[in-house]
Amino acid sequence: MKTTIKILRPEDVWHPKLGAPRGNRNAWKTGAHRPELRDLRKAVAVWRRATDALIARGQKELEN
Repeated sequence: MKTTIKILRPEDVWHPKLGAPRGNRNAWKTGAHRPELRDLRKAVAVWRRATDALIARGQKELEN
């Protein structure tokens, strides 16, 4: 009984596609990940946390 081992080349192995190829600027479908929008979302999150804390504090004072 003869056993042969085939060594696979990288192109013979299946690799999942993870997004667009490098350098493909056409893959930018929206501006959702622009630095300005990321900063805006962070600022909104900080504002919401501060507002939620203020509302909770006001409700606590009303209970007393």
